[in-house]
This record gives sequence, C-alpha cells and structure tokens, in this order.
Amino acid sequence: MYKKYCLIASILLIIPIFTTSMEVEEEEEKEEVEQREQQKIHNLVKQLQDPNKLNTWLKAEKDKSLNKEFSAHMRDQLMHNIRPTPQYLQNKTLKPFKVITGDKNKVHSLAFSTDGITIASGSDDSTIKLWNVEIGNEIRTLTGHGIKMRMDIIVGTIYSLAFSPDDITLASGSEDKTIKLWNTKTGNEIRTLTGHKDTVYSVAFSPDGTKLASGSGDKTIKLWNTKTGNEIRTLTGHKNTVYSVALSPDSTKLASGSEDSTIKLWDVETGNEIRTLTGHKDTVYSVAFSPDGTKLASGSLDGTIKLWNVKTGNEIHTLIWHTPEGYVSWVNSVVFNPDGTIIASAAREKTTKLWNVETGTEILDPLTEHENRAYSVAFSPNGTILASGTDNETIILWHLVDLKDVEQFSTLELLLINALQHFRTSHVLLKYSQYPKLYEIYGKSSALAKKLIPLVLVR
Repeated sequence: MYKKYCLIASILLIIPIFTTSMEVEEEEEKEEVEQREQQKIHNLVKQLQDPNKLNTWLKAEKDKSLNKEFSAHMRDQLMHNIRPTPQYLQNKTLKPFKVITGDKNKVHSLAFSTDGITIASGSDDSTIKLWNVEIGNEIRTLTGHGIKMRMDIIVGTIYSLAFSPDDITLASGSEDKTIKLWNTKTGNEIRTLTGHKDTVYSVAFSPDGTKLASGSGDKTIKLWNTKTGNEIRTLTGHKNTVYSVALSPDSTKLASGSEDSTIKLWDVETGNEIRTLTGHKDTVYSVAFSPDGTKLASGSLDGTIKLWNVKTGNEIHTLIWHTPEGYVSWVNSVVFNPDGTIIASAAREKTTKLWNVETGTEILDPLTEHENRAYSVAFSPNGTILASGTDNETIILWHLVDLKDVEQFSTLELLLINALQHFRTSHVLLKYSQYPKLYEIYGKSSALAKKLIPLVLVR
C-alpha cells in the first residue's frame, strides 16, 4: 500500500512539470510561427516597394493567391501596421481604445519600448511601471528611486523615461537627483548614475544606445557612457533648470530646453554649443528632433509650440495652443510621429493635440478624454498608437487608424500600403506625381483610391 501511495505521489509531482514543459513548447512554437509570418510579410513588402513588381503581380492576379496564403493573424498584423498621414486624420474623431488606471499616482512620464509591446510610466510615488499595451495589464513595478524625508515620506518623482534601442535597458530620471538603468526583462537595477546636484528632469538615449543624455535642475546637461556608467562630459551654458534633452537621429547633436526660455544646440563629440534658439517667452518644457534630424520642435509655458530648422536655427512655424475659452495653455510635452509629418503635444488644459508639420495647423479636434492636465505624450514606434499620461493617474491610448477603414482592403492592397509607408519612414514624402501607378491601378475617382491615397501619400 505504501509503495502505491508513493507511486501516486510521484505521478502527481511529475504532472505539473510535464504540463509546464508542454506550455513552454507550445509558446516557443507559437513564437516561431509568428517570426516566420513576420519574415514573409517583410519579404513581400520589400518586393512591393518596386512599382514594376506590383504591376507584374496585378497582371498575374497574385491577389487571389495571397488572400489564400495569408492567415487571419497575418492580415491583422498588416492592418495594425498602417499608420496615418495628416490627410487621413483630418476631420476624424478619435476615441481611446484603452484607459490604463492601475497607477495610483500622477503619470509624469511615458515611454514605448522599441517593439511597441510595452509602455513604461513614471509617477510621483518614485515608482516605474511596465504595462502591456494591448491588454493594459501591469507587467512589473520597478522600485529603487526616492529619498526618505521626515515622517517616512518618500520623495522621488520620476520625470523622464527612455528605452534603449535594443529594449534591454530602461533609463529613468528622478527628483532624487539620480538616473537609474534597469534591465527590462528582469526588473533588476543595472546601475545608478550620480553626479547631478538637483532633480533630473530628462533622459534620452543616443540612437545606437551607447550614450545617455540628462538634463537637470542644476542647470547642466550630462553625457554618460551607458556601458560603464561613467560621465563623458558636462555641458554648461543655460542660466536655469534644463527641463528637456534630445539627441539627433545621427547622434551628432543634442538639443536642450530650459527655464531660461531658450533652446541650445550642442555638438555631442566636442561638447561645444552650436547655437542658441530664442523666441519663446517662458520656460521650454520639451524638445524633440524630427526623425530625419532636420527639424526641432519645442513646447513652452508661453502656450506655443515652435518648429525650427536645425541647420539654420530659423523658426519655421509657431503653433499657438488656444483653449476652447480662447486663452493659451502651457505645453508640457511634444513629440514627432515616425514619419515626421505629425507632432503630438500635451498641455495643462486636460488635452492632447495633433498638428500638421508641413502646414503648422491642427489636424483634428483636441483629444479631451483627460480628467486633468496631460503631462506627457508618446507615439508607438510604428506610429499607429498615441499615448498620454495624466494628472489623474491614468494612461490613455488611441488607435490612430480605424480598422474599419482598412479591413476592406485585399491582402495585396494592405501589403502595398505597408510598402509605400517605407518611403515615408525614409523621409521621402510621396507626392501624387511620384507614384502614378496608383492612379493606373485604382483610377483617380474610385472609392477605393479615395480611401487608399490618404493613407500613403502626403500632399
């Protein structure tokens, strides 16, 4: 009898291990299938960047076979990869697809992972939370920032977050005067960077991930070696708090926005100041380079967003943030979409706005789902999702393309849109004359062309 019980007990112990092993194998198999599907999509999209290839496929009625070859999941991927142009968004009404309410504190900072799966939020309780974008559930909480004050109050608001290009590292800048580097997979702290003498308001990785820039209340900007944690150099010149820093896409320039109402451009290699941009009448809270590095956007307490020519330092546009009541509201955050055609901004007056970079005009009605001021705004890496962090402890997410507008397209048409978007990502703004095949394929007045063209062409 004793042997029988032992045998049963052994089997019961083995079952969970066997089940776990099967689950792991199934998950790995699923990942392999998804990787094969992504590679197939990538290969086909690359081929379709040649208009002649597209015409060949159309003549061979390739569309019919593609519809059979593509799984529902692959079509779904293609639809979710489509990002908007200003023309598509014009007169659209956007509604949030998710409101994340798990953070019980003000959300001062947001950052998307480069794969778009995760969004990080920094709060005034000195914690950082990682969230799954589509599901909205919390993945983990990172703790370690903060200074204990009297009555055991922890002070350490997280004012800035940035993912490294490989998504392995997350950088955070805090009220506790430190920068921390975190392993995003384990949640463990990698190292703490010390040297600033006041709050760290902004952190930004270089595109290759080897450097980190930080801006502080001590009026300085510091450049760090991310591998060693050593300080490379300190940049001085601002007369007051540095609220925002950004590194250019080619890593050669650094922009900084300050409480002294100026923006400075710096040479990263030498640390020398290139020029000072003047025009704002109050604190500059946010600066951002366009994806091609030719433009710089700045958001200010004076209620304006300014667009600058990086090469000349000349002002291109001034965008004035008017509230429905007619007065201006200070701008907390500005960011470009991946195409560089749209700027998103967050303001004190409970709103987020989208702007057309080319014309300097508002694209659609303000997004007013915030119950309190909006502190930060971010585009997902593929430009299809917009996120804002608010004073009332929420993260609001919007899909920028309505799936109802794109589900009507055939598989080949979805591949074509994805292919044409490559040119926008490469910062070649397509005009009608640059892709006449579209008219040959669809006809100038067809209903399909009217739907398709605003998604792929920038007028």
